[in-house]
Amino acid sequence: MRGAFILFSVIFCTLIYPKQIFAHAVLTEAKPAADSRLQESPDLVTLSFNEKIKEGLYTIKVLNQSRETISDKKPQLSMDKRKLQISIPRLNDGAYLVTYQIVSADGHPISGSYVFTVGNAAFPLDPEWKTTGLEKIQIAVYLTRAVYYVALLGITGWIFWGVFQTTVQPEIIRKKYRFTALVLQQFHLLSLLILIAVQWLMNTTSSGIPLNTGFGLSWLFSLLLSLMGFWVLFRAKWLDTAWFLLMLAAKSFNGHSNAYGPEWVSIPLNFLHLLFAAVWAGGLLYIILYWQKHHLHVKEFILLFSKIAFLCMMFLFLTGTFAAFLFLPDISYLWAAPWGILLIIKLILVLFVILSAGKVRSIFKNKPAAAAWLWLKIDFSIMLMITFLVGGLSYLSPIPPNTPLKWVEKGSGADMTITITPNAPGKNKFQLQFKKDKVKRAELSLIYEGGEKIAPIVVPLKPSSMDGIYVAEGYYLPFHGKWVAKVTFIDKNEKEILYTKSFRIFSTRGNESK
Repeated sequence: MRGAFILFSVIFCTLIYPKQIFAHAVLTEAKPAADSRLQESPDLVTLSFNEKIKEGLYTIKVLNQSRETISDKKPQLSMDKRKLQISIPRLNDGAYLVTYQIVSADGHPISGSYVFTVGNAAFPLDPEWKTTGLEKIQIAVYLTRAVYYVALLGITGWIFWGVFQTTVQPEIIRKKYRFTALVLQQFHLLSLLILIAVQWLMNTTSSGIPLNTGFGLSWLFSLLLSLMGFWVLFRAKWLDTAWFLLMLAAKSFNGHSNAYGPEWVSIPLNFLHLLFAAVWAGGLLYIILYWQKHHLHVKEFILLFSKIAFLCMMFLFLTGTFAAFLFLPDISYLWAAPWGILLIIKLILVLFVILSAGKVRSIFKNKPAAAAWLWLKIDFSIMLMITFLVGGLSYLSPIPPNTPLKWVEKGSGADMTITITPNAPGKNKFQLQFKKDKVKRAELSLIYEGGEKIAPIVVPLKPSSMDGIYVAEGYYLPFHGKWVAKVTFIDKNEKEILYTKSFRIFSTRGNESK
């Protein structure tokens, strides 16, 4: 065991060495802006992000309404690696779709699309025009991640229980254990290769795994350890121990633990979370596979497993809850994004497992072992559900994205449409649109609803060259939080009309502790 600890420490320090840690990249500004109307054709499409993106792991395309790519130029990355731009030819009047794909340094693909128009063209009504085919690839990434987590927890948990059990088992049990381990190793290696391949498909210009990041080294070590397992496992218990610990450590450096919170807290927390999950998942798999033909052995195993599994589930619940506070700048974000919803569902399922584990322990104390089979199958099914949820949690960003605000108001006075782009802290474009000859004057003010008492921010609107449209651009949304947009206008009958709209801007911070 001493050798396992030394080997684990050496490789763990190697993994933690890279200091280039990134969060999910978020689009903070687009030129032309989403839903904007331009009188003249732009020369460039420029996208700005809040974090650096990896060179070679990006694409930008501009499509017309016939879904034809209108530029064959290659996008250029700025010196600070936060801005992408692509040159485009002169555009005719019409609607155009900008679609982009990037891969952040923590391995998460980010993509999006938006529309702008040139001239007097109307915005397209066909929703399928905005479909770029990325959705299918993103679903594939989600599914492959879920399968990979099943494979990772299965093989590491299986090896853990082989090491942890100290009693000598009959030959038939040992043979089945090693055969199952070989199958799980093959399943893990295959799922890992497929996951890496699907991640690459997210960007056809990918030049390789970025090995100067924790993300790249994590995949490299995972792949090497998976291959080494076919030679080193079952030679000595200290090697088995080192192998499954290093497999979990390598994964701990890949994902949200590299992006949110101080890494000296988030990475060990992620490692412990994976370890507890592997112990629980591996034990359940052990029981399910040995139940039919080895009842006495399983009964002895369950007496050991039930105590450890109960503690694991308690730790999983606590570490999962702590992760939510660590990753989110505001706990209310849990209800504002799919990541938070999935985490809540996961925690509820963990509570069900804790109750189910208590039921199994009660049955083994007071009833025949066969009566616990149904509850064990329920436990195993919930374990698979939780593991698939983890695939989504590892793929989605904990922090909700800011998207352009489009507010349409229909009233007796005048119909109004307001757009705020990108609707994020910093510089934004504001556009109010009314029907022609309906409005004489319009005013827009922004009211911050945070704890600080801040006077309303007046946005200086100016009439555009098109009748009924007022525009402004500037730093009138200085920080994230809850806001109220207040629009006051005078119609042609000198009647004052007031519209209000509440909206929220989310923090786009990465790991602010660095």
